[in-house]
Amino acid sequence: MLNGQVLLDTKEVLRQVPHNAAALVARGFAHARLGHMPQCYGDLNKALKLLRNSPEHDAACLVTRSRILRGLGRCDDAIAEASKALRLNGLDARAYAERGFAHLQAGLMPKAQSDLAKAVNYDRLCTNDMCTME
Repeated sequence: MLNGQVLLDTKEVLRQVPHNAAALVARGFAHARLGHMPQCYGDLNKALKLLRNSPEHDAACLVTRSRILRGLGRCDDAIAEASKALRLNGLDARAYAERGFAHLQAGLMPKAQSDLAKAVNYDRLCTNDMCTME
């Protein structure tokens, strides 16, 4: 039910703003949860193209690109994008989590455990996004 609502909501957003990367990502992952993999990959690839030329100094965008690449099964690229985000902000719990999940998906358990532990630790330390502000 929730994924169906996401599909409806993002359809409306994309009708109004066809190049909305965030809506494409949300719709892509909703499609994945519903088992609609061709639609998922289509939306994630479109979002990735939109974000390809985004600023390299935007940690949040790098984390989003990492999430998309991981969703597309491109774990090495996802790890690289999350690592770039961490070079910009070494306290970004989201970047550690995303890199940890990419390591996990790639079968790199010790690295996954390390990054996911850091994500939990930094998430506890950071309140009101004070650790992820640019």
